Amino acid sequence: MTDMELLTEKVNAIIDFELATTQQERSKAEQKILDLQSRTSNPAQTAEQMIRRILFELGVPECLVGYQYIIDAVLMVVDEPKLINRLSGNGLYLRVGSKNDVTASKAERGIRFVVDRVFMNCDMDILYRYFGNTIDPNRGKATNGEFIARMSNVVREQMKRN
Repeated sequence: MTDMELLTEKVNAIIDFELATTQQERSKAEQKILDLQSRTSNPAQTAEQMIRRILFELGVPECLVGYQYIIDAVLMVVDEPKLINRLSGNGLYLRVGSKNDVTASKAERGIRFVVDRVFMNCDMDILYRYFGNTIDPNRGKATNGEFIARMSNVVREQMKRN
């Protein structure tokens, strides 16, 4: 696909997004915009865009405090998978907190708030698509570590396909 064809597709996707009347049409158009954008971006942006797209599908608004913390945590685990085994102490929460000028406990709470919100408000079909049977039905939601691990695995799989 030439640069001009790619640009034309992007413009058409943006027009579809702006003219969409239902949430489903908007989601589909945004997905197409993000997919087209990922073709022209560097790998780091691509991973972040994938995470943003997944969070959008899961119904996470960008205004939540933990939104950026989740993105940073997943990107760190994508780059360094062993970090998922060290969440507290000198681990993931501390790194996310340092990057965002907050304490490790604030980063952990922000991430937990987003995870709770996802599992309270998200459509079950979408949850099943990303988490399948990995969630304990007795608890009803994923832990922060389970959520971050699953998201990072999804992103790694999608990056391999690209």
